[in-house]
Amino acid sequence: PEARLWVLSCAKACAVVGGAAFLLVRHAKASLRELLAVSFVIAGAGGNLVDRVTRGFVVDFLRVPHWPVFNVADVAICVG
Repeated sequence: PEARLWVLSCAKACAVVGGAAFLLVRHAKASLRELLAVSFVIAGAGGNLVDRVTRGFVVDFLRVPHWPVFNVADVAICVG
């Protein structure tokens, strides 16, 4: 489980850094739609990363009937 925490944390950190790099490089040429999509993915990945690093797991708290439990960060990633 300890190795899994580090692997997932590194993957999320890479997503956040990669998305931020994309925004910095392409911000002048990217459409508003692209910028919003990448921003949502960065925000969601960052939120999950903070949970995983501080708690060791991601807190899922939104429950909808006939759907897996999820959180706001998951929604942001899916929207992005």
